[in-house]
Amino acid sequence: MSLQIETLATAALTPYARNARTHSTEQVRQIAASITEFGFTNPVLIDGEGGIIAGHGRVMAAQSLGLDQVPCLRLGHLTEAQKRAYILADNQLALNAGWDESLLSLELTELQELDVDLGLIGFDAGELERLLELANPPAPDDGSADDVPELQPEAVSKPGDVWIMGKHRLMCGDSTDATTVQKLLGGACPILWSLILLMASNMIRPEQAITHSRQEKFLTTIVQIGVRPGRFFPAMSLTCGMQAYLLTPSLNHSRHADLSIDQ
Repeated sequence: MSLQIETLATAALTPYARNARTHSTEQVRQIAASITEFGFTNPVLIDGEGGIIAGHGRVMAAQSLGLDQVPCLRLGHLTEAQKRAYILADNQLALNAGWDESLLSLELTELQELDVDLGLIGFDAGELERLLELANPPAPDDGSADDVPELQPEAVSKPGDVWIMGKHRLMCGDSTDATTVQKLLGGACPILWSLILLMASNMIRPEQAITHSRQEKFLTTIVQIGVRPGRFFPAMSLTCGMQAYLLTPSLNHSRHADLSIDQ
């Protein structure tokens, strides 16, 4: 049996009406990119009448590239039953193969070093990343990532600093000091919506518990800055000690005042 490659017009080729193999737009784009880079290296398999047996995706890619002709290999010796069986076998047999991922990873890594566009090979970005990591595994975790960094010679945030975070203001200071609280509020007259005094033994150590006198001083500060009482909302939990949720009518949005407590 002698087989010879023919160059035929794509318009003369007839797709198999019951072709069960699907080709997404993205896959056709990948095939087209491969043809552009490497050439039309795999001829379309056709029957005696020009019906496509294998290569539907290649023909679609060629048409997307504006190619009027493609190389074809005519399998006129196949019976109708053999032709239908081979249409399935040509696709499924390739899927039954596997990869030696260690060798695959090595090959991909070396191709990357040669500046080859790995996107032409057909793996998606996530799979490529995983395979490349096999050849270059991350260094084992020695626990250093959890080490507490050394203190900076000079603190970034100092008492009196106010950090503006969108509509929120966060201040480094003492929430029992009226001047500090007024600076945080920036001249706004808030309504106290929710005041949380956190003293649960499972959230702060007993020696850090907020004393009764500190609570009284905080409440006195609230009165000094002119906060008007409002209805209480469900409590929120923090481990810092005290937190106040404030509503600023003049700005028509919630202002979250989070003040540090000297333990």
